[in-house]
Amino acid sequence: MDRSELVITSLDGTEYELLGWLTACLGRQLPHRTRRVDIDVPLAEYGVDSVVALGLYGEIEDAFGLRLDPGVVFEHPTVHRLARCLALRAAGRPAGRGTGAGS
Repeated sequence: MDRSELVITSLDGTEYELLGWLTACLGRQLPHRTRRVDIDVPLAEYGVDSVVALGLYGEIEDAFGLRLDPGVVFEHPTVHRLARCLALRAAGRPAGRGTGAGS
């Protein structure tokens, strides 16, 4: 999925679309190219560090035009929670720390 396709299909900020996009994006960002990313496994378990988080942040900003604190990746520690945060932000609602299932 290229960025132009992503921007067209994900402008509504649906969590489902964001889950797919974030999973693919994270797979590209990780140094060992993880084939399968479980949306409920903590990002730290995949080796997400500040370098990977900054790359992920940059891709989120480029694709969605959302200005976020780079720490958002650590405040929402799973793909599921991060997707929920981005969906809320895209809808114009604030997303508190740890937003998502189990919070």
